[in-house]
Amino acid sequence: MAVGPTNAEIVSSAYEAMNKGDMRTFLALIDRDVEWRARPDGTDPDTYEGAAGVGRFFETRLDVWDDYAQEPQRLIDAGENEVVAVVTIRGKGRASGIEVEERSGHVWRISDGKVVSFHAFDEPEQALAAAGLPADA
Repeated sequence: MAVGPTNAEIVSSAYEAMNKGDMRTFLALIDRDVEWRARPDGTDPDTYEGAAGVGRFFETRLDVWDDYAQEPQRLIDAGENEVVAVVTIRGKGRASGIEVEERSGHVWRISDGKVVSFHAFDEPEQALAAAGLPADA
């Protein structure tokens, strides 16, 4: 019996597809009813519903940023269905040309091999706490 990818492998594949701009592959990894919560202090702190909503989220990123990438530094198994990602976000403002680099934390929830929710936090420690993990995990 073949074993499917681990939750961390699914999340890693999602980052890889996002960073390549391969939305077809990315959207194939998420549940059609996904809940996508952006960072509270980000340029667009909304919650997006469903695959179409996530598509709109990324369209707004591409409207504002050039060379936008979310690079996972660590993927942490947070139990049966969750993965916490400590990420470095890099981008260059499309209008300003200003380069930005910052750290963030993401909590991904996986069910039946699909991403069912994503929650971005301003700080990695906030994501770890939301997943019930210590700050030094």
